[in-house]
Amino acid sequence: TYKETSYKRLYDIMDLANNFYNNQLRKSATKELPIEYLKNRGLSGEIARRFQVGWAPPGWNNILNHLSKQSIPNNLIVDSGLINESRGKKFDRLRSRITFPIKNRRGQVLGFGGRTINNDKPKYLNSPETNIFHKGSTIYGIHEAIIGKKINNLIITEGYLDVISLSQAGLTNVVATLGTAIT
Repeated sequence: TYKETSYKRLYDIMDLANNFYNNQLRKSATKELPIEYLKNRGLSGEIARRFQVGWAPPGWNNILNHLSKQSIPNNLIVDSGLINESRGKKFDRLRSRITFPIKNRRGQVLGFGGRTINNDKPKYLNSPETNIFHKGSTIYGIHEAIIGKKINNLIITEGYLDVISLSQAGLTNVVATLGTAIT
């Protein structure tokens, strides 16, 4: 059906964006800032790779240009929540932010959290509600917490870095709310 095709396209766009952000953390001219921040928070490269932490570099249209080069129609890019639109201009939602892909239980990327590494406000910025991302019914880290094992309980924390840090320390049944009450 049209709805299933539309959702599949959004998941595909999110995968392309996730790969882009992951690549930027490894190859961007500005990669030193987020890498230094993550190291200062005690995260290893291995745990950052496991959680697919990425980097949205400075600039107004990095992800927009990347997705446009993949022949993604503008209306789907807008529907993905990866860009904002104001006064007829489109621009990247996440700029100069460490990115955390927010996945469902199956590992499909639904949206992103972005954390600034300077004094920009807000400190954390999540993807907006979309056809595949519903903040109030999604928890960060669920895919990583359940993959390949039977879980009897989950530890719920406040944020992305809490989940990743605790996982690195061996507590792998940890998830986080997305700044809202779980509904």
